[in-house]
Amino acid sequence: MYISVDGFQAHIYQIKKILNISGTVGKEQLITYAIDNNLLEFATIECA
Repeated sequence: MYISVDGFQAHIYQIKKILNISGTVGKEQLITYAIDNNLLEFATIECA
């Protein structure tokens, strides 16, 4: 499945909105959650 960068960012925005998090701190929280729950194994892009 292909998703554009804009589509990806829209999904991230919706997830952050539902979780009531925002800004850089919100992004860091999402990354920490993904790492803590071994979700990066499902990523198809490299995470730096």
